Amino acid sequence: MSRFGFGVHGQATEIMRDKYNMISLLADNIEKYTDIFNSHNIPRCENLVTAWDTFSYEFPGECNKIDVNGKTVYDLPDELGGIGMYFAERREEY
Repeated sequence: MSRFGFGVHGQATEIMRDKYNMISLLADNIEKYTDIFNSHNIPRCENLVTAWDTFSYEFPGECNKIDVNGKTVYDLPDELGGIGMYFAERREEY
C-alpha cells in the first residue's frame, strides 16, 4: 500500500522500502552502507526470490495498511520533520 524512501541531497544515494518488505539501496558505493543493513539483520542477496516471483493472474498479490500505535507511514514526514524529513510526492499506482 505504501512505498517510501530516503535520499541524500548531492549524492546518487537512495534507500527504498518497497511493497512486500523489499528494501533496496541505490548508491555509487553500496559497501559504505553494509553496516546499516547488518545492524538491522537485513541480509545481502544477489539472486533474491521475492513475493513478485510468486504472483500470477490466478494468485495476485495483496497489500494492507499497517498501523503501529495508531500511526502509519503517512505520519512519518510530520514525526521526523524536525530532523529534515519532508514529503516529496505522492504517486498513484494503476
